Amino acid sequence: MPAALPIPRALFFADNSVLLASDLDEVRLLIQILECWSSANRIALNIKKCAYLAPASSQEAIYLFGAEVLRREVYTYLGFPVTARGINLRRHLKSRLEQAGKQSDFLTLDADGWGFTHRLRVYQQYLALMFEYGAPLLAAFAEDSPKFWDETTKDVAKLTKWISGYASNPHFTRNLLGISALPSRFKALKTGFQVVKKHAPEESPLRKLGLLIWKPKAFFRRLTEDKLYEKYRKTPESWPRDRSLSEDRRSV
Repeated sequence: MPAALPIPRALFFADNSVLLASDLDEVRLLIQILECWSSANRIALNIKKCAYLAPASSQEAIYLFGAEVLRREVYTYLGFPVTARGINLRRHLKSRLEQAGKQSDFLTLDADGWGFTHRLRVYQQYLALMFEYGAPLLAAFAEDSPKFWDETTKDVAKLTKWISGYASNPHFTRNLLGISALPSRFKALKTGFQVVKKHAPEESPLRKLGLLIWKPKAFFRRLTEDKLYEKYRKTPESWPRDRSLSEDRRSV
Protein backbone atom coordinates (compact mmCIF):
# COMPACT_ATOMS: atom_id res chain seq x y z
CA MET A 1 0.00 0.00 0.00
CA PRO A 2 1.60 3.31 -1.02
CA ALA A 3 2.43 5.38 2.04
CA ALA A 4 2.72 8.66 0.15
CA LEU A 5 -0.99 9.05 -0.52
CA PRO A 6 -2.92 10.75 2.31
CA ILE A 7 -6.62 10.38 3.05
CA PRO A 8 -8.58 13.28 1.48
CA ARG A 9 -9.32 16.00 4.02
CA ALA A 10 -12.65 16.99 2.45
CA LEU A 11 -15.59 14.86 1.33
CA PHE A 12 -18.60 16.17 -0.57
CA PHE A 13 -21.93 14.60 -1.45
CA ALA A 14 -24.55 16.95 -2.93
CA ASP A 15 -24.97 19.67 -0.31
CA ASN A 16 -23.38 17.61 2.48
CA SER A 17 -19.70 18.03 3.23
CA VAL A 18 -17.23 17.03 5.91
CA LEU A 19 -13.71 18.17 6.76
CA LEU A 20 -11.26 15.68 8.28
CA ALA A 21 -8.28 16.83 10.32
CA SER A 22 -5.77 15.15 12.61
CA ASP A 23 -5.03 18.18 14.80
CA LEU A 24 -6.09 21.76 15.49
CA ASP A 25 -3.61 23.25 13.01
CA GLU A 26 -5.19 21.33 10.17
CA VAL A 27 -8.68 22.29 11.37
CA ARG A 28 -7.82 25.97 11.17
CA LEU A 29 -6.15 25.60 7.79
CA LEU A 30 -9.10 23.71 6.31
CA ILE A 31 -11.56 26.26 7.65
CA GLN A 32 -9.53 29.10 6.10
CA ILE A 33 -9.57 27.31 2.77
CA LEU A 34 -13.31 26.67 3.11
CA GLU A 35 -13.99 30.33 3.87
CA CYS A 36 -11.96 31.47 0.87
CA TRP A 37 -13.48 28.91 -1.47
CA SER A 38 -17.11 29.48 -0.45
CA SER A 39 -16.72 33.27 -0.65
CA ALA A 40 -15.03 33.08 -4.05
CA ASN A 41 -17.84 30.89 -5.39
CA ARG A 42 -20.55 32.96 -3.69
CA ILE A 43 -21.85 30.04 -1.66
CA ALA A 44 -23.43 30.67 1.73
CA LEU A 45 -22.90 28.16 4.53
CA ASN A 46 -25.70 27.52 7.03
CA ILE A 47 -23.54 27.62 10.15
CA LYS A 48 -26.49 26.73 12.39
CA LYS A 49 -26.59 23.30 10.74
CA CYS A 50 -22.84 22.81 11.00
CA ALA A 51 -21.20 20.91 13.85
CA TYR A 52 -17.84 19.46 14.76
CA LEU A 53 -16.66 16.34 16.54
CA ALA A 54 -13.53 16.16 18.66
CA PRO A 55 -11.95 13.93 21.34
CA ALA A 56 -12.98 14.67 24.92
CA SER A 57 -9.47 15.94 25.63
CA SER A 58 -9.89 18.76 23.10
CA GLN A 59 -11.65 21.83 24.50
CA GLU A 60 -10.86 24.27 21.69
CA ALA A 61 -13.76 26.16 20.14
CA ILE A 62 -14.13 26.14 16.36
CA TYR A 63 -15.22 29.24 14.42
CA LEU A 64 -16.50 29.59 10.87
CA PHE A 65 -16.86 33.10 9.44
CA GLY A 66 -16.54 34.43 12.97
CA ALA A 67 -19.42 32.35 14.34
CA GLU A 68 -18.82 29.52 16.81
CA VAL A 69 -19.62 26.07 15.44
CA LEU A 70 -21.73 23.80 17.64
CA ARG A 71 -19.92 20.84 19.18
CA ARG A 72 -21.75 17.51 19.04
CA GLU A 73 -21.12 14.05 20.45
CA VAL A 74 -22.90 12.44 17.49
CA TYR A 75 -23.62 13.92 14.07
CA THR A 76 -25.61 12.22 11.32
CA TYR A 77 -23.79 12.31 8.00
CA LEU A 78 -25.39 10.64 4.97
CA GLY A 79 -27.62 8.65 7.30
CA PHE A 80 -24.82 7.34 9.52
CA PRO A 81 -24.25 8.37 13.17
CA VAL A 82 -20.69 9.68 13.30
CA THR A 83 -18.69 10.27 16.49
CA ALA A 84 -15.15 11.47 17.11
CA ARG A 85 -14.06 7.83 16.81
CA GLY A 86 -15.80 7.27 13.46
CA ILE A 87 -19.11 5.77 12.34
CA ASN A 88 -21.00 4.04 15.16
CA LEU A 89 -22.24 1.07 13.15
CA ARG A 90 -23.77 -0.68 16.15
CA ARG A 91 -25.92 2.34 16.89
CA HIS A 92 -26.75 2.69 13.19
CA LEU A 93 -28.15 -0.83 12.81
CA LYS A 94 -29.86 -0.84 16.21
CA SER A 95 -31.73 2.41 15.54
CA ARG A 96 -32.81 1.35 12.06
CA LEU A 97 -34.08 -2.03 13.26
CA GLU A 98 -36.05 -0.24 15.96
CA GLN A 99 -37.52 2.11 13.35
CA ALA A 100 -38.58 -0.88 11.24
CA GLY A 101 -40.14 -2.45 14.34
CA LYS A 102 -42.14 0.71 15.07
CA GLN A 103 -43.36 0.78 11.48
CA SER A 104 -44.50 -2.83 11.79
CA ASP A 105 -46.46 -1.85 14.94
CA PHE A 106 -48.11 0.93 12.97
CA LEU A 107 -48.92 -1.36 10.04
CA THR A 108 -50.48 -3.89 12.40
CA LEU A 109 -53.57 -1.67 12.57
CA ASP A 110 -54.26 -2.41 8.90
CA ALA A 111 -52.59 -5.82 8.61
CA ASP A 112 -55.00 -7.96 10.62
CA GLY A 113 -56.59 -9.27 7.44
CA TRP A 114 -53.34 -9.73 5.54
CA GLY A 115 -51.98 -13.17 4.86
CA PHE A 116 -48.33 -13.94 5.59
CA THR A 117 -47.56 -13.71 1.85
CA HIS A 118 -48.62 -10.07 1.74
CA ARG A 119 -46.84 -9.35 5.01
CA LEU A 120 -43.68 -10.90 3.60
CA ARG A 121 -43.95 -8.74 0.51
CA VAL A 122 -44.32 -5.59 2.64
CA TYR A 123 -41.32 -6.66 4.72
CA GLN A 124 -39.10 -7.24 1.67
CA GLN A 125 -40.13 -4.11 -0.21
CA TYR A 126 -40.45 -1.66 2.67
CA LEU A 127 -39.37 -2.71 6.16
CA ALA A 128 -36.14 -4.48 5.21
CA LEU A 129 -34.94 -1.47 3.23
CA MET A 130 -35.05 0.60 6.41
CA PHE A 131 -32.24 -1.36 8.10
CA GLU A 132 -30.34 -2.68 5.09
CA TYR A 133 -28.94 0.77 4.35
CA GLY A 134 -25.16 0.53 4.53
CA ALA A 135 -25.23 -3.29 4.50
CA PRO A 136 -21.74 -3.75 2.91
CA LEU A 137 -20.16 -1.57 5.63
CA LEU A 138 -21.96 -3.46 8.37
CA ALA A 139 -20.95 -6.84 6.93
CA ALA A 140 -17.30 -5.77 6.76
CA PHE A 141 -17.44 -4.47 10.34
CA ALA A 142 -19.04 -7.70 11.59
CA GLU A 143 -16.11 -9.76 10.30
CA ASP A 144 -13.99 -8.30 13.11
CA SER A 145 -16.83 -8.23 15.64
CA PRO A 146 -18.27 -11.77 15.98
CA LYS A 147 -20.90 -10.73 18.56
CA PHE A 148 -22.18 -7.89 16.41
CA TRP A 149 -25.17 -9.83 15.10
CA ASP A 150 -26.15 -11.08 18.56
CA GLU A 151 -27.29 -7.55 19.40
CA THR A 152 -29.96 -7.72 16.68
CA THR A 153 -31.71 -10.91 17.89
CA LYS A 154 -34.60 -9.24 19.71
CA ASP A 155 -35.44 -6.78 16.93
CA VAL A 156 -35.22 -9.45 14.21
CA ALA A 157 -37.49 -11.75 16.22
CA LYS A 158 -40.09 -8.97 16.47
CA LEU A 159 -40.14 -8.43 12.70
CA THR A 160 -40.29 -12.18 12.07
CA LYS A 161 -43.28 -12.48 14.41
CA TRP A 162 -45.02 -9.68 12.51
CA ILE A 163 -44.55 -11.50 9.19
CA SER A 164 -45.79 -14.89 10.39
CA GLY A 165 -48.54 -13.45 12.57
CA TYR A 166 -47.66 -15.58 15.59
CA ALA A 167 -44.80 -16.16 18.02
CA SER A 168 -42.47 -18.97 16.99
CA ASN A 169 -38.82 -19.84 16.62
CA PRO A 170 -37.45 -16.94 14.51
CA HIS A 171 -34.80 -19.09 12.81
CA PHE A 172 -37.33 -21.75 11.81
CA THR A 173 -39.85 -19.19 10.57
CA ARG A 174 -37.31 -17.24 8.52
CA ASN A 175 -36.04 -20.44 6.90
CA LEU A 176 -39.60 -21.50 6.14
CA LEU A 177 -40.34 -18.14 4.50
CA GLY A 178 -37.05 -18.06 2.61
CA ILE A 179 -35.67 -15.02 4.48
CA SER A 180 -31.90 -15.02 4.77
CA ALA A 181 -30.29 -14.44 8.14
CA LEU A 182 -28.90 -10.94 8.55
CA PRO A 183 -25.19 -11.95 8.31
CA SER A 184 -25.59 -13.73 4.98
CA ARG A 185 -28.08 -11.18 3.65
CA PHE A 186 -25.86 -8.19 4.42
CA LYS A 187 -22.79 -9.92 3.04
CA ALA A 188 -24.60 -10.61 -0.25
CA LEU A 189 -25.84 -7.05 -0.71
CA LYS A 190 -23.66 -4.77 -2.82
CA THR A 191 -23.81 -1.15 -3.89
CA GLY A 192 -23.65 0.50 -7.28
CA PHE A 193 -20.53 2.31 -6.09
CA GLN A 194 -18.72 -0.98 -5.64
CA VAL A 195 -19.58 -2.07 -9.19
CA VAL A 196 -18.35 1.22 -10.65
CA LYS A 197 -15.17 1.02 -8.60
CA LYS A 198 -14.48 -2.58 -9.65
CA HIS A 199 -14.73 -1.84 -13.38
CA ALA A 200 -13.11 1.61 -13.28
CA PRO A 201 -9.72 2.10 -15.00
CA GLU A 202 -6.55 2.16 -12.89
CA GLU A 203 -6.24 5.94 -13.19
CA SER A 204 -9.74 6.50 -11.83
CA PRO A 205 -9.85 8.57 -8.58
CA LEU A 206 -12.31 6.01 -7.17
CA ARG A 207 -9.73 3.23 -7.53
CA LYS A 208 -7.02 5.38 -5.98
CA LEU A 209 -9.21 6.21 -2.98
CA GLY A 210 -9.12 2.55 -1.99
CA LEU A 211 -5.35 2.73 -1.57
CA LEU A 212 -5.25 5.84 0.56
CA ILE A 213 -4.26 5.75 4.21
CA TRP A 214 -4.44 8.27 7.04
CA LYS A 215 -1.18 10.12 7.66
CA PRO A 216 -1.31 12.76 10.42
CA LYS A 217 -0.46 16.24 9.13
CA ALA A 218 0.19 14.83 5.63
CA PHE A 219 -2.19 17.33 4.07
CA PHE A 220 -0.60 20.18 6.03
CA ARG A 221 2.91 19.16 4.94
CA ARG A 222 1.86 18.75 1.31
CA LEU A 223 0.41 22.25 1.22
CA THR A 224 3.59 23.66 2.70
CA GLU A 225 5.81 21.80 0.25
CA ASP A 226 3.69 22.92 -2.71
CA LYS A 227 3.88 26.52 -1.47
CA LEU A 228 0.10 26.69 -1.33
CA TYR A 229 0.05 27.29 2.39
CA GLU A 230 0.99 30.95 2.02
CA LYS A 231 -2.00 31.41 -0.25
CA TYR A 232 -4.42 30.01 2.30
CA ARG A 233 -2.60 30.80 5.56
CA LYS A 234 -4.46 34.07 6.00
CA THR A 235 -7.87 34.89 4.66
CA PRO A 236 -7.48 37.95 2.41
CA GLU A 237 -9.30 41.04 3.61
CA SER A 238 -10.91 41.27 0.20
CA TRP A 239 -13.03 38.19 0.86
CA PRO A 240 -16.58 39.27 1.81
CA ARG A 241 -17.60 38.10 5.28
CA ASP A 242 -21.14 39.41 5.79
CA ARG A 243 -22.48 39.55 2.26
CA SER A 244 -26.21 38.85 2.16
CA LEU A 245 -27.72 36.22 -0.07
CA SER A 246 -28.35 37.29 -3.63
CA GLU A 247 -30.39 35.64 -6.34
CA ASP A 248 -27.47 33.71 -7.79
CA ARG A 249 -26.13 32.33 -4.48
CA ARG A 250 -26.93 28.90 -3.17
CA SER A 251 -27.43 28.00 0.46
CA VAL A 252 -25.81 24.76 1.59
